[in-house]
This record gives sequence, C-alpha cells and structure tokens, in this order.
Amino acid sequence: MSKPRHSATAGAVSLSLLILGCPAAEPGAEEEEGFETSDISSGVDSQIRPEDDARPTPREVISLVGMLPSDFPDDVWVYEPSSIVDLPAPPSEERWIVFQARETSPIVAAKLEARLRADGWSGGTLDGGLPVTFRKGERTVVVGLSDQREETSIRVGY
Repeated sequence: MSKPRHSATAGAVSLSLLILGCPAAEPGAEEEEGFETSDISSGVDSQIRPEDDARPTPREVISLVGMLPSDFPDDVWVYEPSSIVDLPAPPSEERWIVFQARETSPIVAAKLEARLRADGWSGGTLDGGLPVTFRKGERTVVVGLSDQREETSIRVGY
C-alpha cells in the first residue's frame, strides 16, 4: 500500500512561494482578523457616469432625393425633405414634377405657401387640396397637394 502524498505536495507549494518572493507585509501594516488589508484607488467603473456621457443625437437630414430637371425654375422653392417621385418622360412638352414629403398636407401647405410668398410669388391658399396658381411677373406655377397616409404628394406645374 502506498502512502498519500498530499502533505508533501502542500509543503512543496509553500516552499515554492517563499522562494519566488511573495511580497512581505509592509512594516506597520495592521492586520485585521488575520487578513492583510491595502487601499486601492477607485476603479474605472466608479468614474463612469452615464448622465455625463455626451452622446451624439441624430439630426434629420434636410435634402432632396432625386435630380431636378434642368429647366425647373430656380426661384421656386423645393420642399425639403422630399423625394422626386414622378415627372413627364422626354420628349414631353409638359413641365411638371411630383415630390413626396414625409409630413401631412396642412404642414406642407403652410411651409410651402409661406416660402413661395417670401420668394415673391402671389396666389391663392393651399388648403383645399385643389391646385393653386401662383404668379410672379409674367410667370406662373401651379401647385397641388394630395394626402398619401401620413405623407403628402406635391405636384408643381411650371
């Protein structure tokens, strides 16, 4: 029968730790209930404060999706943000374009009408869904709005 080696193994481990140079307690260090104590600095997680974290907030991109025809009048404001969804196929003589805006027609009507008037266009009121003619000198544009769920189609004839 062989003897268990547990006591010899434990002694070898203890001797190895002493030889490797485990740090000795600092002089004057107090021990509490047989445990050595030491002060540590505050950790990184104690310095993180989510309420102070400056996170970027997404901003709405103001733009036009699509390319305006080269003959579209420079002084007719294009509702933004919007997308070009329809226009006549060449070689048509018709001059119109349809934009899609992601806002309801009362909001679109108020903004579009105010901007056209500020740019010198005069005409009716965009509130009934019927096309309205705006004039500037000898030129005219016809603007019509139609609801498409929570979006608005804007048809501009020029």
